[in-house]
Amino acid sequence: MARHTTPAKTDSQRQDKITQRRKESGLKLTKFHLDDSTYERLMQLGEQMGYEEIRKEGNKGRIEQLSQILTHCIINTADAQDDIGIEAKCKKSQELYSLRNICAFRKKSGDSDASIAHFMQEHAYTHPSHLIPESAETNQWTEETIQELLEQPEELEEHFYNLSRIAKRSALSKRKKDNSI
Repeated sequence: MARHTTPAKTDSQRQDKITQRRKESGLKLTKFHLDDSTYERLMQLGEQMGYEEIRKEGNKGRIEQLSQILTHCIINTADAQDDIGIEAKCKKSQELYSLRNICAFRKKSGDSDASIAHFMQEHAYTHPSHLIPESAETNQWTEETIQELLEQPEELEEHFYNLSRIAKRSALSKRKKDNSI
């Protein structure tokens, strides 16, 4: 029996799809040029925040990771806050912050909670169940997931605080371990 295979996507097709997903998520493309010293500091900051694979060659999530780190730096430096006043200080809270901002962008663009959930699922955004364990029993985006991200600022703030404390303890433990070797 002949097996039907889908032709492999070209790099250009993959890049076009990623570019479209980012645009539909409310993200703006900005290129930065950094000297070696500044780039090294950015990598170190990422590692301190919990981005263990930030230096790894072939890390397909590097652009999003660097974007999350720079967003954190800009918000803190400018003393700015988002509309619920949450400060994302570590990798996991930055991921949650990014997911919330994408959902908020789609909501402001007129999408329903159901269409936002479909968009997030269709574009394979990581479901926040690993960040907010009680958010769902499955890893499927639902209207309830979207509502939880958009309408529970106090709970999100508590999650951000807890995630930041865990990341800080983890970084301290790692430094102690590295110093003892």
